[in-house]
Amino acid sequence: MKTLAAVVVGETLLLAACSSESAEHTGASDEKKAKKASVSSKDPEDGSESSDENGSGSETASPGTASPPPLDEDKPTAAPDDGPAPEVAPPPPEDPAPEASPPAPGVTPQPAVLRKIHRYKNGPIHLWSLAPGETHPGFTYDGHTFSLLDQQLESSRPLFECSDGPSFFLSIETNCEGKKTELLLGYLFYLERPKTKLIVRCGTTVDQLSTIVQAECDAASLPLVGPQGYVPLEGFVWP
Repeated sequence: MKTLAAVVVGETLLLAACSSESAEHTGASDEKKAKKASVSSKDPEDGSESSDENGSGSETASPGTASPPPLDEDKPTAAPDDGPAPEVAPPPPEDPAPEASPPAPGVTPQPAVLRKIHRYKNGPIHLWSLAPGETHPGFTYDGHTFSLLDQQLESSRPLFECSDGPSFFLSIETNCEGKKTELLLGYLFYLERPKTKLIVRCGTTVDQLSTIVQAECDAASLPLVGPQGYVPLEGFVWP
């Protein structure tokens, strides 16, 4: 009987020990499951987060959407666009240049200073001079034939006496047409003015003549070379 009672008591103790170990194992398993459930409450794919211990609401971020960067307080902000810039008015037109004033009333034009041109003749050859009565071997005085301006005025140009061997001629070219320049006689107009008369040139290689009487060219059968300008007559005034 004592032996049977001891066996019963031993089995009871063994069962109690097994029950205690099983309970401990079950408690540890439940604790692991609780921790695992707490970790799995955060979803790595959608970034959702469970409520905190105080039961506050959850925050959910949209997938693929980045949060805006923080504002840089030190960076100057662009001025607001107020629309297109106002149009700038063009500058006012400049005043036209004043016109030249007309001559003062009561100013009387003065007679221009004229040079008398004298001509000499030796057969068909002519030469010109500023003084009468000069001695030129073989030439005789032919008289005062026309006058020229003493100084160059508006619309006037010089007239030169030139020589080509034994012959003399008058030219408006400053280089005497490539021949020798003898004398600047004076100035004549290249435009017609009141109290002026046309002077023409005629002649051949040997006989050259400049005259205000074209009939002289016809009488000597000299071909016309062309006009040379307008010489002032007696009584010419300027301006």
